[in-house]
Amino acid sequence: MTDEDDFAKYLHLYETADTFSKEVGEYRETVVIPAHNQLRYAGHHLALSLGPGGIANRDQFQKALAHCERAMYEAGEAGIAAAVSRVDQFRQEYKDIVIGDLVPEYRSVVLLCRQGQALLAKRRSDDSPEANAVRYMEKFRELHQGLQVLESARDDLNARVAHQGTESRRFIIRTLLLIFGIVASVAVVVWANS
Repeated sequence: MTDEDDFAKYLHLYETADTFSKEVGEYRETVVIPAHNQLRYAGHHLALSLGPGGIANRDQFQKALAHCERAMYEAGEAGIAAAVSRVDQFRQEYKDIVIGDLVPEYRSVVLLCRQGQALLAKRRSDDSPEANAVRYMEKFRELHQGLQVLESARDDLNARVAHQGTESRRFIIRTLLLIFGIVASVAVVVWANS
């Protein structure tokens, strides 16, 4: 590989990691610090690898590439964890109703969530670091899409919760009126017999 090819590879990895880190940061509404630190380290090792005619220290250059890959992985891990947390929060908010009736994709999103959890638990596989990072990035994007589907159904789900609450209150009022009627009838019968 020529220095030009190496720089192109570095630039591709760095830009991919930086873009993805920003994407996850917007999703989480916070900066993904470990990923940004990895990018900072990548720049540091790139600077150490350079000499007057190009790449003078291959070891430092390989470290720069590894830090770019690690930044993608860190951002992906943070994104998956945030998405799984949001899906769990969504499930808790609507635990008293059957979500799948209103959101046909619900089971698929829950499955994606479990796959994301399994991916986080497994950590990295035997694939290349770049392949692992890409797998994390893809899973985050799938989860993000699934969560958007869930979020788009909030109005309908909230209406179902409100309707269910109204029905529950009506049932309680009817039951109390029935009990009061029975108690009043028994009291009248007892009073009439005494």
